Amino acid sequence: VQGGARLQGDYAVPRLADIDIHMHRGEEVDLTVTGSVDNIFTGEGADLHMVGQSSHPQVASWMLFGTVSAISALSIDGHLQEQQGVYRVRDLNAEVKTSDGLEMKASGDGQLYPARHRFSDADEGIDLDLSAPNTDALNLYQVEAIPSLGPVTGRARLIVSRDAIALYKTDLSIGKGSATSVRLQGQLGQVPLHDVKAMSDINLKVDIKTTDLAALARIFDFQIDHDQTAPGHVVTHLTGEGSNINLGQTDISIGSKDGAIIRASGKADNVVVTDTSISANARFDVSASASDLSQFSEFVGVDLPKLGAVAGNANLVVKGTRLTLDQMRINIGAPDQPTIRLDGEVVSELHKG
Repeated sequence: VQGGARLQGDYAVPRLADIDIHMHRGEEVDLTVTGSVDNIFTGEGADLHMVGQSSHPQVASWMLFGTVSAISALSIDGHLQEQQGVYRVRDLNAEVKTSDGLEMKASGDGQLYPARHRFSDADEGIDLDLSAPNTDALNLYQVEAIPSLGPVTGRARLIVSRDAIALYKTDLSIGKGSATSVRLQGQLGQVPLHDVKAMSDINLKVDIKTTDLAALARIFDFQIDHDQTAPGHVVTHLTGEGSNINLGQTDISIGSKDGAIIRASGKADNVVVTDTSISANARFDVSASASDLSQFSEFVGVDLPKLGAVAGNANLVVKGTRLTLDQMRINIGAPDQPTIRLDGEVVSELHKG
């Protein structure tokens, strides 16, 4: 470390002016800090300009993610200012790379809000652009609920307080070019730094497309009783908190390569998923159709006979863990004279796995 500054003021309120400090360690660290601090004991009146880079930022990595190896490279150019107890970052341009391949670029102006601050869209935040080879690289806090999917690109506005963060104007694309692609748009309005699972104020539009529904289900620890692939598409709107999610208008379609299709449309409240169970309050209108019953063989994993066209509909109702298909009507065969007609309801228990 090399540098200097002018010490002014008195013992009670010492001021540092004309700060010019250069920190250097081989090719690993090169950082220059210039500016002034009105009170070096409290940090009041800080006006510092930081420019530098590090190829092995162990301290920053440990402070942010609890491990010295998470960040592999860091560069920064920005101003840190304190005014009336409020810290702000101005004209920031920074880039972070992790050992797992995540790359993040941060730019703009931001503010450090006090603990327990409730974030809003009007708050100052830093613009983030990010890319990663997969969602595992994005999962820096090792949250088990985040599934392992394909490459990630996107942007968001990061707002920070002393004990939480928020992501507003989020637009993430996951799995482009893979069997399953996901797009997330919206906000994670309150994410505690020391308990990510307790996130709240979630408001996300979700669009999921897959060419292999069974494989996607296994990622989320659900089993479909056959190994055949089937395409699927889900559009929904998530709100609520990490432990209790609501699904706004949700549209689901599942197809088969032979032409059969199942559609569901509805809403769900109080969706609670634990390690062993799942519960909700939901209602969906469900319909199914195919030019022949045998086209549903892919869904059920057995060879069904050719008995003609299929048309069916039902109400899917979930109350807690009780799942009911009521007002079910299924016609198999010619529309005017079906070979088989089924009417009634099916009751089951909702469970995970």
